[in-house]
Amino acid sequence: MKEIEIGKIVTAVGIKGEVKFYSFSDDPMKLAELEYIYIGKNKTKYDVEKVRSPKGNTAALKLNGVDTRNDAEPVSYNHLRAH
Repeated sequence: MKEIEIGKIVTAVGIKGEVKFYSFSDDPMKLAELEYIYIGKNKTKYDVEKVRSPKGNTAALKLNGVDTRNDAEPVSYNHLRAH
């Protein structure tokens, strides 16, 4: 299956490990339909826990295993990919 770039993480949000992402799709809530995504150059696999509060092409994203702001900061500024 071909891998496509679906967005970019812009920054960490709050203290619970959420990140703000910019979706290359017109509906960022479509990301909630994916079981998992790949992030960064190493294509680290993350399960999508939830997507909330879309504003235009941006929304907050919670990834499984990213539970604090300190966990979220290294993930920031990376591209999101999916199969």
